[in-house]
Amino acid sequence: MPVTTHSFIPSMLFAATVTKWQTVKADHNRRVRDTTSGTSYLLNTNRLTGIRVMTDTAYSSLYYIENPFDNREHKEYMELHMTVADISTQINTTPTHLEMTLPIYPKMDSTKSTVNTIIPIQNFAWAVAVADSGSAADSIVYYIESGYKLVRARVNLTLTALLALIA
Repeated sequence: MPVTTHSFIPSMLFAATVTKWQTVKADHNRRVRDTTSGTSYLLNTNRLTGIRVMTDTAYSSLYYIENPFDNREHKEYMELHMTVADISTQINTTPTHLEMTLPIYPKMDSTKSTVNTIIPIQNFAWAVAVADSGSAADSIVYYIESGYKLVRARVNLTLTALLALIA
């Protein structure tokens, strides 16, 4: 089941440890689970803006846009345990794939069989490991589907395996 794509925006996924994520959305207080060490995410380079070095140069601050195809979308403030140079490297990396096939559980139900769904990389918003106990093999992926709809899906892949799909 393919997802409709928008006009091409070069993008690359990268792993980052997010130590702060400020958003006006309802789930704002759940995005960074570990405020001391941060939470691992997969992010998309086509959603980054305003990248800055923080006082501790091992950290960067930036604004992240969940849906760059919707001009009503708010910029969300993030702090990453990643240097500006490392972020720039990710931005300047040429994508090797333009889409990925994700094994998605219907209705977020991990007891059901997965359905393979093709997602254009540029539509990928972000992913985080499932917080449930005993579900280390699953991730939650957010992506844009045909227009402006942000979809939340449970995927039968770890963050590392998701990143390997496009390597």
